[in-house]
Amino acid sequence: AGTNRRESLRSVFQETHVFSPRTLNVLKLGYNRAKVFNSWFPADSSLATEIGFKNLNQVPAEFGLPSFSVTQGYTLGGGGGINQGGIDNLYQISDTVTLNRGRHNISLGGDFRAVQFQLRLVLNNNGAVTFVVRYCGSSVADYLLGYAASATAQIGLGLAHWRSKSTNLFFADDIKLNSRLTLN
Repeated sequence: AGTNRRESLRSVFQETHVFSPRTLNVLKLGYNRAKVFNSWFPADSSLATEIGFKNLNQVPAEFGLPSFSVTQGYTLGGGGGINQGGIDNLYQISDTVTLNRGRHNISLGGDFRAVQFQLRLVLNNNGAVTFVVRYCGSSVADYLLGYAASATAQIGLGLAHWRSKSTNLFFADDIKLNSRLTLN
């Protein structure tokens, strides 16, 4: 069990410039920052180490119970498989020019985005133990007797620093063919 916390910051700057009654330009600059953090309920020391797990590479934010998974639908603890969240930065610039030329209303422009995502990946730093129907004919019985099918732990912190960029261009022409029909 744990907690989920989300913080975000958004800002947009827009400049609209009228060059003439038939020409308009809109420039937008944007920034969005979102922080999403999941965490276990705090503990003063490594609960996994206290119950006998050895050689775990933990930081205090991960001092939680190991995950015990019993295949008939039971999960105890919570150390394994929790996405720890991350920080997402989005930088955006877009520009749109609108031209009104007789029967034509033309829009053209572009949008550029850069995304930075720093993610703490799914962690098993507390350890994860799985019990299946293997020894006693019941995964619950295997759990009660301590007959694990597998035990895993992640070594080191799982950090990802993903980056992506996209450039998008567009052109649209609305042509008024008559008073009741416009072609796009």
